[in-house]
Amino acid sequence: MTYLKQSCLADARKATLSELSAIDRFACDARNLNNASRSDLAAIARSYIDPLRPFFSAACARVGLAGAGVSYELDTASFEAFARPLWGLAPLWAGGDELYEYASMYRSGLVAGSDPTHPEYWGDCRDYDQKFVEMAAISYALMLAPSVLWEPLPEDARERLAAWLDQINAHEVWDNNWLFFPVLVNLALRTLGMPWDADVMNRALEGIDACYCGSGWYTDGPADGANANMDYYNPFAYHFYGLIYAVYARDYDPERVHRFVERANAFEPDFRRWFSDRGEGMAYGRSLTYRFAQSAFYSMALFALSRGLPVNIDPVIAKSIVARNIAAWASLPCTDGAGVLQVGFHYPNLHMAEGYNAPGSPMWSLKAFAALAVPGNDRIWSERLTPLAVKDGVYSSANGAMLVRHAEGESTLYTGGRTRPRRFTHCEEKYGKFAYSTRWGFSVSVSPYSLKEAAPDSMLAFEIDGMIRVRSQSESSEVRNGVLTSVWYPCKGIRVTTEIRPHMGGHTRTHIVESDFSCFAYDCGFAIPAESIEAAEGICAVSPAKAGDSAEGEPYSFKTEPNTNLMSPKTVIHAVRYVIPAGTTRLVTEVCES
Repeated sequence: MTYLKQSCLADARKATLSELSAIDRFACDARNLNNASRSDLAAIARSYIDPLRPFFSAACARVGLAGAGVSYELDTASFEAFARPLWGLAPLWAGGDELYEYASMYRSGLVAGSDPTHPEYWGDCRDYDQKFVEMAAISYALMLAPSVLWEPLPEDARERLAAWLDQINAHEVWDNNWLFFPVLVNLALRTLGMPWDADVMNRALEGIDACYCGSGWYTDGPADGANANMDYYNPFAYHFYGLIYAVYARDYDPERVHRFVERANAFEPDFRRWFSDRGEGMAYGRSLTYRFAQSAFYSMALFALSRGLPVNIDPVIAKSIVARNIAAWASLPCTDGAGVLQVGFHYPNLHMAEGYNAPGSPMWSLKAFAALAVPGNDRIWSERLTPLAVKDGVYSSANGAMLVRHAEGESTLYTGGRTRPRRFTHCEEKYGKFAYSTRWGFSVSVSPYSLKEAAPDSMLAFEIDGMIRVRSQSESSEVRNGVLTSVWYPCKGIRVTTEIRPHMGGHTRTHIVESDFSCFAYDCGFAIPAESIEAAEGICAVSPAKAGDSAEGEPYSFKTEPNTNLMSPKTVIHAVRYVIPAGTTRLVTEVCES
């Protein structure tokens, strides 16, 4: 029995018998799901929200959760935990669920939190304030459910709430996905008939356009600037928010609405290949503690379709991806004993977290429930689920920056590493590995002093003076004729040119190592969930390939430090161990992916 199923029985959940049966139906192999009703998904959403009820403050403006520290003000963390459940509650209200108790709690919280004289006041804002992130959830909820959260408020309370939100217009935000936060706030203020700032919104929209690089993809920052990556901030931020804008700005900005819809249409066929047939999304990039937000783009697309937008996505495929993704996550032990989502991925894990992950941060996952804004009598909820509709093969991905392979129901993403300076925790592991998978989670290093602690799966790891050195940043990366080539330096004195050739059985790596000194190198495969090396034998084998003048290598396997992997607390990594002499050495390694 998973933690999730156990927690459904906790008092904090207060689940009905029908909700329990819905959760049990979903806590299974998602590949076997045939249908998913709105009530099924609503029950899952409630199962993540209800455990928070005991932790609301007296005036309901904050949610106090125990947990580790965070990079922004600790006072903001309890506000974040109040705001983020709105990503799930707002579509529940919009789709017809009354939820009177939550409606009363959130109206109280909005009134108290935006009142400077109240003890639970959320506080004044500064440049680059984390509170701007949470303003997006409040703005979303006010647009989706005005009859629940806005219209019942006294006029003076509405004015205070609008004034508090308006603070974003006087401050700077980061020039990445954060640019959507002033857009959403001003869009909400405009929708509600309150004063708003068109100039601030238009400047932010122009900044968002500067992040667009083509083929439906954005970089998380200006496309020609530093600190830009292509990752899940495309589906659960840029496109998610872009479709919200498209729904609520049709009468105001039809040209940009058309642009956002067209970009979403271009993005979808590529992004679909980032999912397995089971519903699992690619384990890649930062902010993975947002878990099932992986499928939020498809959920928002269903809402946009229901509002008449020309989103060129098969609604049944969209529903199928959302349902299977949510089902896959529902079977995993992602919560504590009270049922509260924890920082981590397949299980609670602080090793893989970013500094901005507070105890309430995982509730961003609730974006996946945007489709609940579609009423239960809509025909989409009676449609049976359909297969992923992705043919086996190797494809270009992310505007040609990466390759993705779909085979035997699973997907693998091949990357050339970061070519921009590092900005976030564990960038090496989250963006610098050779391959990422829907089946095998990647690992994060807890120390560079041993292979066990470095856990360098899907990396060429050099052992130099008792230290493990890997690819941190690439000098260059390009895809040409189905081959991904990168040039990188694990340390001073070693230059590596790596070619990755995916094929239907896995992929072949060729490394040209130019070294000023002798050392050892380990070409590592995926991290395999296993208690022992013997238990992992024969799974995702890694072997030296016989290729002309390539160096001889020997098989080598090792256990990793517990809790370094995102998907499994204990793993084994298969590798090929090479002796690297001074000079130029050619390594060829074959990686099986089954």
